[in-house]
Amino acid sequence: MPNSALFSFGYGLSYTTFAYSDVKVSVSSVSVAALSEGRNAHPVHATATVTNTGRRRGTEIVQCYVRIRGASVEQPVRSLRGFQRLTLDPGESKSIDFPLGFDELSFFNAQSRRVIEPADYTVFVGGSSTVAQSADFQTTAVLPKSN
Repeated sequence: MPNSALFSFGYGLSYTTFAYSDVKVSVSSVSVAALSEGRNAHPVHATATVTNTGRRRGTEIVQCYVRIRGASVEQPVRSLRGFQRLTLDPGESKSIDFPLGFDELSFFNAQSRRVIEPADYTVFVGGSSTVAQSADFQTTAVLPKSN
């Protein structure tokens, strides 16, 4: 038996269609200290290009989901960490940016404290919770070495 919802979270009907491309993160590695010291700092940025591929002006709710693998506490497959409303004319493209910091990348550990641990992160950007385009980065215990 299939085990999926008839309509995914974020699914919606529109008079136009949208395409997503160039999903990227600004860093491949970031230290836990950099994410934890400044609670208002956003050292990671997830970006994507959204294009209206239809023949009518339309509005899309662009969603950003985060998956954390390797944490001390099991995490959801995807957690919604941001969204933005974007209106585009036919054929128009825009780049969208999701700043990610402590609030977006932390989770509650076994002691019920919000923490960021060394782990692997995947960021998904798209129009619903079943989006496939993603980019990866990791958090490390020490600062990444610069070349």
